[in-house]
Amino acid sequence: MKRRHIAGLAGALLTVAAVSPPLTSAGASASAAMTPALVKKCVAHSKTAAALDDFFVANNAAGLSGEDYPRAYDLPGSNTLWTFQDAYRGSDANLRNDGFGHNLGLIQRGDCFSGPLKAPSVNRSWIGASTELVQTRWLWPLDGAMGVDGNFHLFLARMYNPNHTGAAEGALPRETWEAVIRPSDLRILSLGRAKIFGTRLYGYSIVEDDDFSYLYGYCHRQFDPAYLLGANPCENNVYVARVARGRFRGSYQFWDGDSWNSDGSKARPVMNGGPARHINPPSVRRFGDVYVNASKEGDWWGSHLYIDVARRPQGPWTEVRAIPLPADHGSETTYGAWIMPWLDPSNGKMVIGHSNFVWTPSRALRDGRLYRVSFLNVAIPDAP
Repeated sequence: MKRRHIAGLAGALLTVAAVSPPLTSAGASASAAMTPALVKKCVAHSKTAAALDDFFVANNAAGLSGEDYPRAYDLPGSNTLWTFQDAYRGSDANLRNDGFGHNLGLIQRGDCFSGPLKAPSVNRSWIGASTELVQTRWLWPLDGAMGVDGNFHLFLARMYNPNHTGAAEGALPRETWEAVIRPSDLRILSLGRAKIFGTRLYGYSIVEDDDFSYLYGYCHRQFDPAYLLGANPCENNVYVARVARGRFRGSYQFWDGDSWNSDGSKARPVMNGGPARHINPPSVRRFGDVYVNASKEGDWWGSHLYIDVARRPQGPWTEVRAIPLPADHGSETTYGAWIMPWLDPSNGKMVIGHSNFVWTPSRALRDGRLYRVSFLNVAIPDAP
């Protein structure tokens, strides 16, 4: 179902993303002053899609009880940082009394996960808690990469909802922020506007070659009230900028359709979803000489995961597969696909995570298994 065909879902539209509970709930008031402790959980074969699927669907995934937008990032020493949007801290499937953060993180060392990463209280985010006004102003993680300074640079969408209802109608990205994180202890060294900080959200996905970091821009307007919670024409297009590898405060160039240009206003889309993919969020990875993009078409409303390939980060991109993506764990819809930065060691295929949800959010609050992430394998396509 496309977002433009949702007139009959008015009731669902008012609540579709309102998974985050009122912060006057019993759990919030009882525990708001507590700094949560890390929970450690280990799982065999943790880089396989099957093991990750089992780990995250179970209760108490290293302190998480419900989450979406699974993103993983390589850190030095074979460690992996994970981030999630609008996630819950808890040990069972009842989310109603759990802590909540607009962004939460885990650290994976070997086969062991620890988290959620330190925040001021169980009802605050890991990154930017001091700058957020819960349900009104917050940060959602995008992609990131290691910088030449030896730190990890994570890009984030600075969100604002004038209705004070969090991830619901009216929530729109205002600008792109950048967090500089020390890998050894995950301390946030700095946080503020990214060098290219506009609403195109460069850094939504990042890929690198030997010389450059390529930052893909995507407007991510899921809750735009002017377009029935989405289907803003900007969601059809993906742009790309580049900077010297790991120098994220450096000078950027933008693909203008023919060449790299220092004038961002001349940027032209490198991907256009067309009528079949009018909501086209990117997740780009490089595997050898092949660039691969995974896009869950239509966000909540689409039914397929599309796979594109290119020989260059700016394309041209060729669609090669459309994979049905039904919801898992008893949920009703899928969204937020993300290619993990490794291949499944059991079969050499890509590992792609995605989110699951239900149209009646109160069901997810009673049973967090309906609001947990899933993983699948997809073979790496040949270069075009």
